[in-house]
Amino acid sequence: MADSERKKSVYKLDFTHDSTIVVSALVLLFVGVLLLLLGHCYFKGTVSVILSGFASILIFSSAYGFVNELFLKKQFMQTLESAIFKIFRIKEKHDSIVHAGLAEIISYWSQNAIVDRMEIAKKCTILCIHNHDFFKVNYEKIIKMINANMSLDLIVINPDSKFVDACGEKFEGYDREQVAQRITTCIDGILCEKIYLGIEEESRERFKVYTLNHGLGYSAYLFDDTELWVCPFGCSKSKTTPPVYVYRKAVGGDHFYFDDMDCLYDSVEPVDFKKIMAARNR
Repeated sequence: MADSERKKSVYKLDFTHDSTIVVSALVLLFVGVLLLLLGHCYFKGTVSVILSGFASILIFSSAYGFVNELFLKKQFMQTLESAIFKIFRIKEKHDSIVHAGLAEIISYWSQNAIVDRMEIAKKCTILCIHNHDFFKVNYEKIIKMINANMSLDLIVINPDSKFVDACGEKFEGYDREQVAQRITTCIDGILCEKIYLGIEEESRERFKVYTLNHGLGYSAYLFDDTELWVCPFGCSKSKTTPPVYVYRKAVGGDHFYFDDMDCLYDSVEPVDFKKIMAARNR
């Protein structure tokens, strides 16, 4: 609803001076001046003092009422009106955010924040290009989480997919072969050799890795199928730390990103760690 329409439908007040009060103030002012003249011109002594004092009170009261009605009250009501309309505009913005399911914005992506959130989750799904450095630094913590009954699904880009070409062109300091090598090293050297083999054998079924054969518009971290952290990719080649958009199903909205994550499983291939280990032992 536009502000002009809201003014008509919600606030039907006229923020001008009240003519009745203004007339009353002018009458009191006239009476005060009249009593002041009578006290000075026709009476002396105590009566003159009483009339002059009473006249002064009337003059002051009428002047204060006049100023208050014309200026102070009008200014107050205009300030109040502005504040109320501001609340309505904030409410409208809030409704649009809630409709999208957005619950929070974290200023920048942080490994520590991701790990802290993973530690209180029972299930986590990670979507990324490779996250080589993240797993290299935090693999011991991830092993403990999985051994403690957390399930982890990881979806990374297939190093042989055409999207790797675009990654090589996008990220400064990397070409296609380097990006593909980072993905392969992450899968074979960290995810398989360190995490998979480091997990207790009875817990390995809770650690699954998939490769994706098409491009990504964002990276994401899904916790317990109820909270999703989305990290957008920048358009420039410079490496910057993006903000994190936190979506929660409890907030409501259309759950676009939750649905998008679910659909990814139709386009992935599972990584066979036993096959990787067998190839190494040949």
